[in-house]
Amino acid sequence: SHTIPRHKQNTKIESKQPRRKLILALLIIITFSNKYRDSSDSKFEWLPKLQLAETEVKAHVQRIRVSMKTCFRATLRTAQS
Repeated sequence: SHTIPRHKQNTKIESKQPRRKLILALLIIITFSNKYRDSSDSKFEWLPKLQLAETEVKAHVQRIRVSMKTCFRATLRTAQS
């Protein structure tokens, strides 16, 4: 069977990763901003909510990063065995 060299495979995976993270982050930010936006809110009431949303997004992105690393390691392990 035809196998792709390991180094070519890796670069392909890495180039996809950042874009996917960016899309995910954007989706999360949009979701949060819709959740927290309220027409009756004043600009000053809005700020802490926005900061809270940002913190939640950062935590979420961190979780995604960790789970992606775990998945990647598991994939590598299966490929090597």
